[in-house]
Amino acid sequence: MDKGLRAFFVNVNGALDDSDPRRAFMGMFALCGAVGVALWALFGTGSGENGIFLNHHLPMAQWINGQGIRHVLTYPLWGYPALLALVPRWSVVPLQIGLGAMALAAIWVRTRAVIPRAGWLKVLLLLALPWHALALSQWSMAPAMSLGVLGVVGFERALRTSRAGQAVMAGVAFGAALNVRSELLLWTVGCIVCGVQFAMRAERSRRTWKPLLTFVATVALCLAPWALWYRAHTGRTSLVSSNGGMVAYLSLGQLPGNPWGIVADDAFAVAFLRARADGVDPVSDAGDQRFAAAFRDAIREHPGAFARKILHNGRNAVLGGFHVGEVPLDADERVALDVVKERIKLAAGLNPNQAEIAQYKAQGVWENARLSGRGVFAVAFQASGVLLGALFLGMMGVGLCAALPRWRKEPWLVLLASVVVLQLASVALFQYQPRHVNVLSVVGAPFVVLGVDAAGRLIRRVAARKRAV
Repeated sequence: MDKGLRAFFVNVNGALDDSDPRRAFMGMFALCGAVGVALWALFGTGSGENGIFLNHHLPMAQWINGQGIRHVLTYPLWGYPALLALVPRWSVVPLQIGLGAMALAAIWVRTRAVIPRAGWLKVLLLLALPWHALALSQWSMAPAMSLGVLGVVGFERALRTSRAGQAVMAGVAFGAALNVRSELLLWTVGCIVCGVQFAMRAERSRRTWKPLLTFVATVALCLAPWALWYRAHTGRTSLVSSNGGMVAYLSLGQLPGNPWGIVADDAFAVAFLRARADGVDPVSDAGDQRFAAAFRDAIREHPGAFARKILHNGRNAVLGGFHVGEVPLDADERVALDVVKERIKLAAGLNPNQAEIAQYKAQGVWENARLSGRGVFAVAFQASGVLLGALFLGMMGVGLCAALPRWRKEPWLVLLASVVVLQLASVALFQYQPRHVNVLSVVGAPFVVLGVDAAGRLIRRVAARKRAV
C-alpha cells in the first residue's frame, strides 16, 4: 500500500513539470485535490460562516425544493442555494475541493512558463492552506472564487488564442460565479478593461475584439435571469442581491471610534430599521435602499472618516494575513478561543467584533476564559495564518512592483494584478474579514515568487558590491 501510494505521488509530481499542459493540469489537480481531502479529514467542515449558511442559504435551498416559506426572495443570490438544493449536502464540500483544485491547476499551467523559479510557485499552490480552508467552508465564496479564477484564466486564453468558444466558457464561469457572489462584478469589470487595452494594442485587433465581446455578451446573458427575477419581485432591476446596502452601511462600523456610532453587527442593522418603525427586513429590497441611502449620507457627512476607514481596512487586509481554517473544538473551547482572538484583535486594532465583546462581558466570560491544550494549539495555528499571511502579502506587494517591467510583454500578469488590486479594493471599500483575502493566496502567489526572486537578486548585487569595495 505504501509503495503504491509513493509511486502515485512520484508519477503525479513528474506530471506537474510535463510539457503537455493537460498532463501538468491533471497532475496539479490530483495533488491539490489530495491535499484538500486530507485537510478535510483532519479539520472537518469549517463553521466560520455557519450563521449565513443556516439562516439564509439552507432555507432558500429548502424553498427551491418546495419546502417552507420565504418572504424575501432577493437575498441570497440563488446560485449557492440552488447547488444545495440539487446535490446531497454531504457532497458540497467535495465538490468545492474539486473546483478549488481545478483553479489551482489552471493557475499553475498558465503561469509556470512566464515567471522564474516556477518550482516555488508549485510549492505555494500545493500548500495554499487559506485556499483549501475556503473550500472546506459552508460558504458561497468557496465555489464563487474558484469559478472566478477559472474564468480569469479562460478569459486570458480566449484573448490570446482569439477563440470565441473559449470566451463563451470563460463567460459562463464568470456568470455562474456572479450568480453566487456579487463582488466578482469588480473582477468582471477589471477583465473587460484589461481586454479593451489588449485589443487596442494587439497586432490583430479585430481578432481580439471578437472574444472580448463574446465574453461580455455571455456574462450578460448569465446575469439576465437574476435581473429579471429581481425586477419581478421588487419592480427594480439589480444585478446583485438585496443585502449590499446593509453590508456597505455596517462596514463603516469597522472604523474604531467612527463618528457615526455604527457597530459592525447585524443586530445593529435590525435596531437601525426598528428605530424608524417601518418593519422592513434588513435584507429586503426596501431595506437595501434604506441602507444604501444611509451609507451615502454617512459618507457625505464625514468623508474624512470614510477615507480613514478605507485605509484602516486596507492596512488590516495586509497585516491580518489569512484565515487558515479551524481546529475542531467543543463548544466551551470555541468560546474561550473566540474570547482570546477578540482580545488579540482588540490589542492589535485588527477589527475586533465589538458586539461579541460586549456579549462576552455581559455573560461574564470575557475575563475568565481559559484555553485548553487544544485551544492553545488553535490559537497558534490561526496566528500562523496571520503572521505568514502578512509576510506573503508583503512579498506579493514587492512582486507587483517587480513585475512592472514585464507587464507589456506579459498581459497575463497584468490581468492577475488587476484581480489582486480589485479584491483588495473591495475589502478596503466595504467589508473586511481575513477570509475575504484568502483568494490572494492563489492569484497573488506568482507575485510572491517574483518578489522573492527580485529580493534575492538585490541582496546578491549588494553583496557583490561590498566584496568589490
